[in-house]
Amino acid sequence: MKNLFFVFIVFVAIQAVAQDVPIVRITGDEVSREYKILYSSPKEYSVQISLINEANNVILDEKVDGKAFIKTYSLKSMAEGTYQWRLKYGRITYLEEFDLFSEKQLLKQSISVVVTDFSMEINVKPYNKQPMNIFFYDKKGNQLDYQFWEPGEGNYTRLFDLTQFDTYEFKLEIVQAGTAIFSQAYQLY
Repeated sequence: MKNLFFVFIVFVAIQAVAQDVPIVRITGDEVSREYKILYSSPKEYSVQISLINEANNVILDEKVDGKAFIKTYSLKSMAEGTYQWRLKYGRITYLEEFDLFSEKQLLKQSISVVVTDFSMEINVKPYNKQPMNIFFYDKKGNQLDYQFWEPGEGNYTRLFDLTQFDTYEFKLEIVQAGTAIFSQAYQLY
């Protein structure tokens, strides 16, 4: 993995020299909350890296000297909310805003449901590998069916045959980690 980053930084450095402009790339993993800042410039600068929260407070402030670097930051201890990376070098200021979500928000965002006349497809993003309890209720709140599903490698979609229900309306509820993270009523046909 380090070799890949080295090749990438060399490629970016060559681009920057050709264009004579600094290049900044910020990548983040919303699940691990790890962010990488890649900086490359044909000229040497003193780069001021700051992380700013919604209240405009500076959470992190660091100075890095050089033409190119990759810095990794773990934001695991940060509260959910909107933040902004600010990089200052020379007379240029680079700003990039991003959001940190709670585990519950990430789980909810990872689920999508597609319903047709006779079937339902539940899809999860690959980072959601937590077991889930899937409940089907009629409009009076009576449980129609229950399924347990543990998503994993190659198993990110679950299909359901809706012809098993003797109703045209039902409610789907998905529970993960003891919390209902998805609840939606559906009407067939």
